[in-house]
Amino acid sequence: MMVFLLDNICNELGKAWTILGYVIWLIQIVTPLLLIISGMLTMAKAVMQDKQDGLEKATSELIRKIISALIVFLVIWATKLVVNLIADDGWQDCAACVFNPGKTVEVNGESVNCKLITGE
Repeated sequence: MMVFLLDNICNELGKAWTILGYVIWLIQIVTPLLLIISGMLTMAKAVMQDKQDGLEKATSELIRKIISALIVFLVIWATKLVVNLIADDGWQDCAACVFNPGKTVEVNGESVNCKLITGE
């Protein structure tokens, strides 16, 4: 009985998995953008002040923020890769909706709808 419940959890909680997918997508896209924009604003302020010491600090901060943005993006990408590699047949629907929110994807020859609002 417990195995049946676990196999069916992806279908029953499909919208929750899709919402989680949107949250992950926002983190993967918005966080790096905010970090880079923040670093660019700091750099622009330092250029306007025309102080060599401030410019060096702003440059190193911009580089740190770009590296942080890249790490955020790559950690989520690597997580997707690992989950897709280890997800068995019962959990591939969940992984598909988490990492492809708002799309209809093909899993094991079957179409999985990962949209919050369907056209029905």
